[in-house]
Amino acid sequence: MLSPIHGRKPNRIRIVVIAALLLVLGIIALPAGATPPEPLDFEFNVTYYDLPTDTGYGTWESGGLLSSSGSIVQIPNHAGWDPDGCWRTVHTLDTLTGASPEDTITIRTQLTEIDGVPGCFSFTGSVNWTIVSATGAYAGLHGQGKGTVSGYLDFAGDTINYVINSDLNDGQGHYEP
Repeated sequence: MLSPIHGRKPNRIRIVVIAALLLVLGIIALPAGATPPEPLDFEFNVTYYDLPTDTGYGTWESGGLLSSSGSIVQIPNHAGWDPDGCWRTVHTLDTLTGASPEDTITIRTQLTEIDGVPGCFSFTGSVNWTIVSATGAYAGLHGQGKGTVSGYLDFAGDTINYVINSDLNDGQGHYEP
């Protein structure tokens, strides 16, 4: 008859061997990992033509991990106003298009710490950003960071435009398969 102590030792060995085999099989089955994080920055130059309008258009360029440029469409969501008539927080969804219409990056931003003159004729602020999707030549791109945004009203003849420059210069990005 086997004693309980004698019966436990072989079970432990089996468990250790099975765990080691599962670990080795798991490592072999894992897909290639993401690339290591690298600096990633974007600059947007967007104009909201003929106010009031809910869409801005312009150009973008990037550096660091991704060196590219193209056109941008920006959709804002103003969340709250301060007593002077400027925004407290602004969220944007920015669709960046590269060399072909299939090459896109969608970035979500949140503009905070807005310092504007009454009526928001000009402003500066801090921004947090995150890449929410990427397609075509940019597929697999992920990233996030911080930056600054500034803007001003441009009185152009009979129209009023809002000109915005976003410098998303403190970011990290990587590619995932």
